[in-house]
Amino acid sequence: MICKYSRNADGNPDGVLVAEKVDAEGTVLIGWSAYNLSGEDRSFTKDLAVKIARQRIVKGNSSGTIPRRMRPMLPYFMNRCRRYFKTDCIILVGSQVEESMSS
Repeated sequence: MICKYSRNADGNPDGVLVAEKVDAEGTVLIGWSAYNLSGEDRSFTKDLAVKIARQRIVKGNSSGTIPRRMRPMLPYFMNRCRRYFKTDCIILVGSQVEESMSS
């Protein structure tokens, strides 16, 4: 499993991308979690964010779209996943922008 945290303007973490290899054929799934800026007044914790992102991988859905502030991280994170897991089969799970990112 590898993680990449997004950070707010103050440099504090406010989201995470998590990638895990899910089968022997080399498929890698990416889940995400982001602090809800307009939601409850609850502090961001890395442990909870990783747990949520991993649940999205296991369940295969994200119940939403990856936040705009995290989208610029995807190409860099997917390249990192290709190198780390040595595969081109990388999928962002459950998002409305879900697609195989194998190019």
